[in-house]
Amino acid sequence: MKRIVRTAFLAVVTALCALLNLSAQDASRQINVVEMRQEIASGNFAIVVGVNNYSEDDIADLNYCEKDARDFAVALTAEGGYSADRVKLFIGNQATQTAIYAALKSCADAKNIPPKSSILFYFSGHGFAYEGKNFIIPQDGTVFPDLIQSRNLNLENIESMLASSPFERQLVFIDACRNQVTIGGRDVASKASSRRRSPRTPRE
Repeated sequence: MKRIVRTAFLAVVTALCALLNLSAQDASRQINVVEMRQEIASGNFAIVVGVNNYSEDDIADLNYCEKDARDFAVALTAEGGYSADRVKLFIGNQATQTAIYAALKSCADAKNIPPKSSILFYFSGHGFAYEGKNFIIPQDGTVFPDLIQSRNLNLENIESMLASSPFERQLVFIDACRNQVTIGGRDVASKASSRRRSPRTPRE
């Protein structure tokens, strides 16, 4: 199973922490880094999703996705400049399509967000490409062809919702396994289009 090295997320969070600690150099005035970071942290928001066990029998269960999501959420609050009440963790039966889309919509509609704030979306679980579109599978998702569009999470839709939000920075981290999932008896990986971006590729 092709997966991103599970420890790699620590490097990502460390880099994110460094980014949030940067202050503009202005010789004309002193910048209170502590106050600036507190203001940024008050606006930062993260949606963290991990799915091990899927409700549909045709989707193979995974072993470490929920642990990865929990560890990532802890790292965000410990070192990444995110307040604990602004890191929403969805694992197990909580990681449904409806719950995840609702959280994304609340971010897209957020008001009074401080400058330099970030919205971060992290997903660890199954993902696949189908008919030229990239999907990640929530806990209640499906690989039944007629329901793929309506029951899974379209990565392009997620990126669009984040881009429309008032957060200055939008960060997407996808740790998606493409094997052990089939559609109509055919390996999902064989349907991935080389012309499209993989759902494992973060949005810049």
